[in-house]
Amino acid sequence: MIKTISLDPDCHLNADANRVMDLFRRAGDYARLESGRDPDLDYLRENFDGPPSLAREDRFTLALEEGDTLLGTAGYIRNFYEPGEWYMGLLLLDPAIRGQGYGTKLAQRVIDHARREGGSRIRIAVLDANPNARRFWERQGYVLERTVPGDPEGDGHIRHVLKQELGRAS
Repeated sequence: MIKTISLDPDCHLNADANRVMDLFRRAGDYARLESGRDPDLDYLRENFDGPPSLAREDRFTLALEEGDTLLGTAGYIRNFYEPGEWYMGLLLLDPAIRGQGYGTKLAQRVIDHARREGGSRIRIAVLDANPNARRFWERQGYVLERTVPGDPEGDGHIRHVLKQELGRAS
């Protein structure tokens, strides 16, 4: 049975580090698309640490777990860019469970959390090179806010920043 759990936002550094790395290796297609390399500890840090100015209590990680195995993860932060705004850094699924509704369920758990805490909107940046991800997020109700050109000093990827306005928690 697959269940949703909360992980410590520093899960890439603590007792869950091996499980997190195992998931990132199984879902390494995204790391290779984004960075051109297989996921390693530096890649995990890039995806879990968040901006340096961000308080630790504003970072969250949800995961899908079956037995001792992680099958998915969603890292997200609050009060970014502005107070009350949320940002999903990465939703990553094991290829074996993609297309079965688990991504939608995990994304909805993030939205529900943001709404409960009075969030006004949530954003995610999608690589132009990942059109399937963009279609996924648009099906979840996200709309294009802006397109950010690739940074030749960074990874060079064009990113589409999508947003969803959040209603009040019910």
